[in-house]
Amino acid sequence: MGNQLGQTLGYGSVEDLLREGIGHDLGCRPAEAMECYAAVIDLTAGGEEPRVRAEALRRLAVLHHLRAEPEIARDLCRRSREVAVEADADDLAADASNALAGFALERGDLVEAELRYGDALQLAGGNPFLVGKIEQNLGIVANIRGEWTLALEHYCRSLTAYETASDERGCALAHHNLGMIHADQKQWAEADRHYQISQALAVAAGDRHLGGIATMNLAEVHLAEGELNRAQTGAEEALEIFTQVEARRHKAGAHRLLGMIFRERSQIALAESHLRSALEMAANSCAPLIQADAARELATLYQTGGRTVEALDLLLLAHELYVQLRAQADLADIEERIETLCKGRIHA
Repeated sequence: MGNQLGQTLGYGSVEDLLREGIGHDLGCRPAEAMECYAAVIDLTAGGEEPRVRAEALRRLAVLHHLRAEPEIARDLCRRSREVAVEADADDLAADASNALAGFALERGDLVEAELRYGDALQLAGGNPFLVGKIEQNLGIVANIRGEWTLALEHYCRSLTAYETASDERGCALAHHNLGMIHADQKQWAEADRHYQISQALAVAAGDRHLGGIATMNLAEVHLAEGELNRAQTGAEEALEIFTQVEARRHKAGAHRLLGMIFRERSQIALAESHLRSALEMAANSCAPLIQADAARELATLYQTGGRTVEALDLLLLAHELYVQLRAQADLADIEERIETLCKGRIHA
C-alpha cells in the first residue's frame, strides 16, 4: 500500500516522500519540506503507514511552530501522538510528547513542559536517541530556573545517551546546551569550546538551523569578551540563516544580539531598531523568554539615555515574564535593576 501511495506523486513509497521532506527540512527549504509532509499526511489519511503518518504530522508541526503558528503546531503534534499510540509506536509517541513539551516550554508553561517531558521519558524506555533528547530538554527547564547543578546533570546524561546512539546531531545539541549553562555562569572559555564543537557537529550533520543557533551563541560569547567585529559578523550570519529557514523565534534572538552589539558601539538608533524588532517578533511568536531578554536589553539602552520611565516599563514587563517562567536568576537581576532605577528617580 505504501508503494502505491507514493507512486501517485512519482515516489517509490510514502517513506521516500517523507525522506524527501526531511532532506528539504535539513537543507533549509521549509516550504518544500512542508509540501512533502502535508502530502504524506494526505496520502495516509485512510490509516495506512501509521508510523510514517505520525512522523510527518510531528515534523510538520515543528515547522509551523518555527513559523510562529502555535495552534496549528499543537494540533498537528497531538494528532501525531494519537496516531503513534494507536499504532503502539512508543518511540514516535515519545517524540510527539517531547515536541509538545517543547512548545509549552517556549510559551513559558514550565509546569506543562515538565509533565510532558516526564511522559516522553516514560515512553522512551531505554532508547538512547530519545533519552538524549528528553534529558537535554529537562536540562533546559532546570537551566531556566537557575538550578545549575541539576541542569548540568541532565545535559551530561543527554550527551552520554547521544554518544551511545552515535547521533552526531544529538551530540551537537548536547554541546550547545552545555555551552549555554557555562555562558549563563559567565564561564566564557568553556562556553566557547562547547559552542565550537556544536557548530562543527551541526555542519557535519547537515543541519544549518542548528548550526545557525551555535553561530549566534558563539557571537554572544564574542560580545561578552569585547570582540565586537566577530560578534557582529556571527550575529548577522545567524540572522541570515534563520531568515532562510523561517525560524522567527530565533530571528528575534539574533535581532536582540545585534541590538546589544550596536549598543556597545554607541550606535543608539540601530541598537533601538534591532531591540524593538526582537521584542515585537518574540511577542508575536509566543516566545516569552526571548521577549523578556529583549525587554531587559532595551531597558538598559533607555536607562543609559536617560529615558527612565520607558526603561522602568520594560523592566516591569521583563519581571512579569520571568515570574511566569520561574526564571529565578533572571528575576533576581531584574528586581535589583528595578530597585536601583526607582531609587535613582526618587533621588532625582
